[in-house]
Amino acid sequence: MVEWLGSLARRAWLWVALALLLGVVPSAHARQHAKRLVEGPLTVEWELIAASARQGYAVALVRVEVDREFGEMPVDLRFLAGFRQPSVVAQWRGTATFREPAQVRLLVPMFAFAGMNVRAHLRTPVLDHPGLDFPVPVSMSGGSGGFSDRTIGLFHVSSSAAQASQLLALSEALSEQPLPDLEPFRAASPFRNAYPSRWHGEEDESSESEVTMHFGGTSFVIPTGAAASSGGPGSVSNAYAIASLETQRLPRRAIELTSAGGVLVDADAPLPDGARLAVLLEYARLGGVLFFGGLSKADLVARAPVLAPLLEDRFRQVSFEGGEPDSNLADVYSLGLGRLIVGEERVLGSTGKPDDATSAALWWAFEREPNWLVDAGRNWAPYLPRTELQLAKVLPPALLAGICLMLGVVIGPVNYLVVWKRRRPALLLVTVPALSVAPALLIGVIGIVRLGFDIQTTGASLAVLDQRSGDLAVGEARGFFAGFTMESGLAPEPGSVVLANLDWGGFRAAPNFSVERDGALLSGDVLPSRKRASSSVLSARRTRQRLDVEFAGGGPKVTNGFEGSIEELVLRAPDGALFRAPGQLAPGASASLVPTDEIELARVLDQMQPGPDFLLTSGLVPASYAARLGAPCLAADLGVPLVWENAEPMQHGVIGILEVGP
Repeated sequence: MVEWLGSLARRAWLWVALALLLGVVPSAHARQHAKRLVEGPLTVEWELIAASARQGYAVALVRVEVDREFGEMPVDLRFLAGFRQPSVVAQWRGTATFREPAQVRLLVPMFAFAGMNVRAHLRTPVLDHPGLDFPVPVSMSGGSGGFSDRTIGLFHVSSSAAQASQLLALSEALSEQPLPDLEPFRAASPFRNAYPSRWHGEEDESSESEVTMHFGGTSFVIPTGAAASSGGPGSVSNAYAIASLETQRLPRRAIELTSAGGVLVDADAPLPDGARLAVLLEYARLGGVLFFGGLSKADLVARAPVLAPLLEDRFRQVSFEGGEPDSNLADVYSLGLGRLIVGEERVLGSTGKPDDATSAALWWAFEREPNWLVDAGRNWAPYLPRTELQLAKVLPPALLAGICLMLGVVIGPVNYLVVWKRRRPALLLVTVPALSVAPALLIGVIGIVRLGFDIQTTGASLAVLDQRSGDLAVGEARGFFAGFTMESGLAPEPGSVVLANLDWGGFRAAPNFSVERDGALLSGDVLPSRKRASSSVLSARRTRQRLDVEFAGGGPKVTNGFEGSIEELVLRAPDGALFRAPGQLAPGASASLVPTDEIELARVLDQMQPGPDFLLTSGLVPASYAARLGAPCLAADLGVPLVWENAEPMQHGVIGILEVGP
């Protein structure tokens, strides 16, 4: 008996080792976040890697296994959004067999759910399950039990999943808590406008005086006021919802992280490898906030040398230090459209709560200014007022009124007199419809021609170009009007994220939007026919366009390497001196820059500004420039032919980063 048990144990270990070697049995660690359903011959596991149900995109992972006795089985998975008549916002169709289970990795638009529950419909010949529930984190503060416009979703990344109780404590520590009594909050409110008022476009006129503060080479004017004013000690932060994510489960594309406003990485294990770290940096360039906690700047650069050029002192916006002696530091850096935070204390520290410096840095990065990811698709999104297209009227009102009057006279008295003279009253049955339909068709044809057969677009953009590496990050607000076109939707290039401002259709209460081909095609109200639409577009990619700069005696000389003209240019030299272009620069043209002052710089940056209190357009760091472009040459390629409207609201700007050395 003992020998038989020993033999059985050896065989069991052999089978386990063989299964692990072949990868047949996924590890428990990879499955611990998935939900499981066993129904007849099917076994279904599903999971959604998301931090919120209100913004960006997330990735859904679904595995469908079939028993041995069944052959090939078709599988149809649909994500539905809406109330009374839900619409399909993402869909996957394929097959599953015993030897090859269906492995679904589907990109899901979380902004289409507007904070509602995320559900999917799984349909097979033996199972029709209308309610696969994909849970996402909810706000833990205030007992709301759901997302609000003031809730910011975060991913907490570590080598092992954080416990739910830890994330709850962290969420409560960050949510609706008073700001610590630290500089710069103690000196003055960082806002020109109160933050809650800014969301509704209202000006804050409560301050009586202004002071100028300097952070990391950036100079801006801020009002002094009461300590409890927005941004001062005692001001209440927004609500935060936090989801756990292990390092090895980080998504493979930056777009799959955009359901989160920020990613918090605790250095309790080796940092993400090269590919995963590149995804995190791309996510930050798209407008996200990337936090590294538990390491000093020197230790972080030693572990990941690729971060060294991104953590130069000139990119540091502000530093926070706790009120206690020898307390930890937290530095906020600009990176593309987003922020990079380096904190010496882990966000889940020994006390389970972040220290004052970390809390202040997170508030500064998330709530001090408009955030491209958190605010996109809402009524305070950057550049949103500049998406309104000026469409041509089908006919001028006076001309249309004259045509209607003439038709009334012709169809009525004139038509009757002609028929009466011929003494054939039956002709009225033909002449009245003909005289009515023919002008209507003519007006319809004129309308089609006036509206056009093209896709018109307008908008504004702000690009951040790191010329040291060629990395480009662009934030845009686009307005569209598709006339009579055969295009079925937008096909954004890799690295681009389209966040549509959806119309929920009134009582239908369902968005008309769909993601197809894993994000390669977006259809529905993102490009509706003969109807205005708008979207926020974020993109992170490489480019060869640049401004070539030569520093020589007598001032810098520049050559326009962009595909569009440069209307205005201001450059800050490595020594801090300011220069401007004497006039417009056509593509390929060169010019010697002339000295200028801070007033001219402030004027140019103000014209490029996406919204109030936006630090990217508040100043220039050494060895950088700001340029207003005459064409959307850095805008993302959305895969359809577009006709840009040369209307007054359209504007495009770029902030370029140069090498400090010779």
